Order: sequence, then structure tokens, then C-alpha cells
Amino acid sequence: MNILNLYNIKKNGVRYILVNLLTIFIFSILYLISDIIDMEKATDPWYYWLYFSSITQTTVGYSGIQIKGKPGINIMTLKSKYLKVTVFLQLLSIIIINGYFLYI
Repeated sequence: MNILNLYNIKKNGVRYILVNLLTIFIFSILYLISDIIDMEKATDPWYYWLYFSSITQTTVGYSGIQIKGKPGINIMTLKSKYLKVTVFLQLLSIIIINGYFLYI
């Protein structure tokens, strides 16, 4: 592997990170909008949805998110269909982003 190939890997790696960070930010806004649509006002602050989006994008899982006053209940059972569709779209974006960067 020559030095030019190493440069391309580094350049694509930085681009990959930036695309994922941008995706996290965009989906956090979409989650906030779905919360507003579902409840007619935002019940959770934006940083909650930023955290939620980060967990989804990195595919770590939702075990760190607890529901106040409802121990043992999955977060996805309490949220709206808008949120569930948005989660699905974000998970799909992970596949698309990874596929794109594996292809180039």
C-alpha cells in the first residue's frame, strides 16, 4: 500500500465521521418534530433526542434510556408511530452510509 492510498483512507474516514455526525444531528431534529406532532408540544428537550439519535446511529442500544415512573417498560412501546418510523429510517441510513463508504 503506497502513501497515496493511506491518504485516501484518511480522507474517506474523516468524511465518514462527518456524514454520521450530520445524520445524528438531522435525526435528532426529526425526533423532536415527531415528539411535537405526537404530543402537540415537545415533552423531551432537544438534547434528549440528540442522545437518542446518537445511540441509534452508533447502534449501541436503548438500555441506557429510562422512563421516569415506569420501570421495566421499553421506550419504544411508549412512543408514537412517527418516532418508530423515524428510528427505522435512521437505522436504514446507517446501512446506506456504511454501504456507500465500503463501495468507494
